[in-house]
Amino acid sequence: MPAPLADWHGSVLFRHLVQRLDPTHPFVDLNVHNIWALLAVRRGLTLDNPAEGRALLNRSTQILDSDRISPQSRQELTSIVYSLRADGVTGTGTGR
Repeated sequence: MPAPLADWHGSVLFRHLVQRLDPTHPFVDLNVHNIWALLAVRRGLTLDNPAEGRALLNRSTQILDSDRISPQSRQELTSIVYSLRADGVTGTGTGR
């Protein structure tokens, strides 16, 4: 990308990626990385979208309990979960 996207918020992309965060999805590693990268530049997305933040936490912990992701994805998801918890996001107890 040649220039920063200061006016772009990213909430639609965030919602799209969270909905596809599933250990059986064929591109789960790519989705994990994209969420991780998006949150690196738009950290407030989880606070602006609390329901999606909770869904992300629930799905992330579900995937971390599986053995279907790469070591890099595991590291990125662990970072996401840590960040969510540090921001006060709590799960609902469900994976969806």
